[in-house]
Amino acid sequence: MATSGISPQGEKIARIIGEVIEPLGFITSAIVYGSSLYAENSADVDVAVMVRSDHGVVEANDYENLLRTRTALNVAVARDVDLVPHTSDEIDDLTSPLWYPRYNPSLCAGIPLKGGFRVESSSLRDVSFGFQDIARYIMYDNRTVCRRQLLRSLEGEEGRVFVSKLIHGPGAALTYLACRQRVEYLAQPSDAETSFLVFDITYGTYSAGVLGFLRRHQRGIDFTAGLKLIRWYESLVRLVLHPDGDEHTAQYKETCRSLYE
Repeated sequence: MATSGISPQGEKIARIIGEVIEPLGFITSAIVYGSSLYAENSADVDVAVMVRSDHGVVEANDYENLLRTRTALNVAVARDVDLVPHTSDEIDDLTSPLWYPRYNPSLCAGIPLKGGFRVESSSLRDVSFGFQDIARYIMYDNRTVCRRQLLRSLEGEEGRVFVSKLIHGPGAALTYLACRQRVEYLAQPSDAETSFLVFDITYGTYSAGVLGFLRRHQRGIDFTAGLKLIRWYESLVRLVLHPDGDEHTAQYKETCRSLYE
């Protein structure tokens, strides 16, 4: 894709951001994209970063590092930097947000900052999708939205939306499973209690305490609680979308227990 039209200010911002990100080991690659590359007076800057992970589960201290990095970038470029974390499980999965036509064109036209951020044009792919793929995308997209929000703000309505998306996680997983197996829906995602119960029966896990944790934070949540919850949801996505025998089940159970400690 041609990238003509990028303004001198956009190139300068990209260079500064690249200098901040380059030495950070927990970020394996990064790209700046969006309107800030073309509009001189853009108030915000979009930066996608690929973060090291275990099949999509990011270490807690790396989220803390990302939070500090975003603060440093805001100061460095005097803009609101929208730092969007991604993980390697998305790269080759055509149902991930990296390939979504709303997001993909901007990424393809972006300026790589580090590590050759792997992104290809979805317009060149000849593929067809079913409802299971749409359900799979929803799980990925909710993860991306909540990762991004964790680094921005969890105050007020933003925190309520963060918790609301996560509380529907088991229901979304069961919807994906039903679409993949072409069976009747196993639970209604809006019925969180039933969804958690059926999810645990289906996957041999125990998540009841997680639902209680989520409900306690529906009216207010901070970064510490949000960090625990995003890592729980990442573990859920890994269990459902990237099954690996008993290992990911055991890791999911351990993540659930960590919310009670």
